[in-house]
Amino acid sequence: MQWWWGAVAVVVVGAAVVWFGWRTDRRRALAAAELAAKPTRPIPGVTAPDPAYVTEAEILATPVDPATSADADLLARRDAAATLPAGAADGAFCTSGGLAALSRPDVLVLDADLDADGDVATLLLAAKRRGTPLVIVAPDFSPAALGTLRANLVKGTVRTLPVALADAAARRRAVALTGGRLVPVDDIASGWLPDEVWGTCDGWLADLDDSWIVVAGRDADPRPAV
Repeated sequence: MQWWWGAVAVVVVGAAVVWFGWRTDRRRALAAAELAAKPTRPIPGVTAPDPAYVTEAEILATPVDPATSADADLLARRDAAATLPAGAADGAFCTSGGLAALSRPDVLVLDADLDADGDVATLLLAAKRRGTPLVIVAPDFSPAALGTLRANLVKGTVRTLPVALADAAARRRAVALTGGRLVPVDDIASGWLPDEVWGTCDGWLADLDDSWIVVAGRDADPRPAV
C-alpha cells in the first residue's frame, strides 16, 4: 500500500505547485493592469515624474465648498436678477447651505447633452486657459461628465457649475441673458469655441431648482421672444 500513499503525496504536491503558480500569475497580471492604467508618455505641463491620481472614493469623501467672498454681494442682488427654471445638476456643486455662487463666470449654453469625455476635457481646457469660472448649461449631463467636473472642482483645477436645462426655449433665453451663442456639440468635439460663443454675467447663483443671473445695470428680465 506504500505506492498508494506515494500517489497521494504526488497529487498533493502537484496541486500545491499549481495553486502557487496561479497566485503568482494573478499578482503579475494585477500589477501589469495597474501599470497599464497610468500614462505611458509625458503629460504636457506636468513636470513631476509621477502625477497624482484621485480615486472615486477620495472624490466622494472630499467636501466641496464652491462659495466665494462675492456671495454676499450676489445674494443682495438676487431678488432683482433674471431667473431660469433649472439649478445645479448635482448637489456636490452647492455649498452646505444648498447654494452655488460664481462671480463673473463665463457661460456656455449647449444645444445637446454633455456626454463624451473628450468634450468635457475640451471645455475644461478652454476654461483653464481663460482663467475664469465656467457655467455650462446643457439639456443633461452624463454621470461620467458630472464626475469629471466634480473631480476638477475638488482638485481646484477649474471651477465649474453644470446646469441641466432641458427646455430649448429656456436655453435660448440663457443665451440672450449672457450674450453668447448656442454652442453645437459638434463644434465642441472639433475644438471650435470662438470668442462669440462665450457669454458672461456679473454672477450666477443656483440651488438645485433654479438659477439667478445677475447682470450689471439690468434689473428687468428681458424675456426675449422665442
